[in-house]
Amino acid sequence: MGVDSILRRSNHKPMADQNLVNEKKSLLEEAKAIEANANAEIKAIQERQEIVSANAEIQAIQTKAQEELKPKSERLLQINNSLIAEIDKEAGITYE
Repeated sequence: MGVDSILRRSNHKPMADQNLVNEKKSLLEEAKAIEANANAEIKAIQERQEIVSANAEIQAIQTKAQEELKPKSERLLQINNSLIAEIDKEAGITYE
């Protein structure tokens, strides 16, 4: 009578291979350490003065572009509303 037949009859499931379990735990710990080190390096780079200055410059450019685009987008909205009103009027649609 083999071990497999004894396990089947007693409805016990074989335990996971402990070597694989240990290897998995070890790999997960190593992966966490690699990720933590990478995040620390990235944070150090992001905190460099030239990066901080570049980010501020990028933000200023984005803000300026948004300010320049705002009146144009407002005008486009007015034009669209006007065109829709004309189309509705030609179709006999009124909103009164």
